[in-house]
Amino acid sequence: MTITQEIRDRLLAHLGPNHAAAYPRYLEEHYPHVFENIVRMWGAPEMASFLNSLMVTQRSGRQGFSPDAASEIIRLIDAYEKLGFVPPAPKQPGDVWDWVGDASYFHKERGGDAY
Repeated sequence: MTITQEIRDRLLAHLGPNHAAAYPRYLEEHYPHVFENIVRMWGAPEMASFLNSLMVTQRSGRQGFSPDAASEIIRLIDAYEKLGFVPPAPKQPGDVWDWVGDASYFHKERGGDAY
């Protein structure tokens, strides 16, 4: 697949204006095969595991990505989660957090800022 403006626009549309900063320019230029897979798989059920597999591989002899590429992958993972494509992990019996029914319980305000 040749990376065209249409392909770039498609990924930007997926990211939307709130996550446009996560657009992977370095991956597009230096790892076009990874970029193509991201555009092709965006929204598919296996996309989250694909992004995670880029950061932690089971294959031996891999050197990993440069810091620039890794940062872009992390930003994409974050955007993908914030866009709602990754469902929250189900609570497991015996999980140390299983008693928390509502995370807003931990919401605090300090000086007008929530943290």
